[in-house]
Amino acid sequence: TGEKLGELGLPLPTHNEQQTIAHFLDYKTAQIDALIAKKQALLEKLAEKRTALIIHAVTKGLGPSAPMKDSGVAWLGMIPEHWQALPLRRLVHNVKTGTTPSAVNEHHFEVDGMDWFRPGDFSDQIFLNSAEKHLSKEGVTEVRIFPIHTVMHVGIGATIGKVGVTPVPASCNQQINAIVCNEKLHQVFAAYFLQSIKDFIVRCGKYTTLPIINQDETKALIFTAPPFGEQVQIADYLLEEEKKLSAQKKKVTEIINRLNEYRSALITNVVTGKIDVRNVPA
Repeated sequence: TGEKLGELGLPLPTHNEQQTIAHFLDYKTAQIDALIAKKQALLEKLAEKRTALIIHAVTKGLGPSAPMKDSGVAWLGMIPEHWQALPLRRLVHNVKTGTTPSAVNEHHFEVDGMDWFRPGDFSDQIFLNSAEKHLSKEGVTEVRIFPIHTVMHVGIGATIGKVGVTPVPASCNQQINAIVCNEKLHQVFAAYFLQSIKDFIVRCGKYTTLPIINQDETKALIFTAPPFGEQVQIADYLLEEEKKLSAQKKKVTEIINRLNEYRSALITNVVTGKIDVRNVPA
């Protein structure tokens, strides 16, 4: 309560000591903050490198000297001579919007049921992890079920353009377009290509309050279509590069977390007198 809080004893250094502590902490925290800023800038560079790798691989291929041709699509530009540029509808069995159980009751969901993906379940990872919500047997009967390796693409809202591949048969809600590739399109290549054009999708998505791209517009998107074997090579290459970048990102994030922890601990220890800074050189 307020009365008890007012009775708490607090350390009260002299005015000169308070000034010394403030100057010390200003100096040290500025040093730590500068280090954190450098590490955060490195994270941004790693994200930019990832984006550049993906865009180059899915639009130019892995061969540095492959003959090129005009794709005929202004935003796509030049592509390898032996590739095609085709609307997605020619590379898929179908594109369908997800569904929600008719009445979202608790009996439609259970802990160990089938994954029912929503936009919040998506990250930058190319494979979707377990969904937050899982359908019960009764819930499964009320929704569309999509096969393993379906490419799920968020088609509305703040996370429009997010994409992931399902590692198991799964379902999703109506904010997501589920893309089932045919024999001409590898699912991981397709997911990476969609990641590469996320900004284009956001710009082109018609919206009043929220950007949106429906299933017909998704099917009209122009994709690069290398020979299937080359798509597999590109997908494998990007997955391997992702592992390296993720490992680097993890290390940098751990350093940032440790610096933040050190900053908090330093402030606490100095203001409580556990670290005496009176004789620290200015």
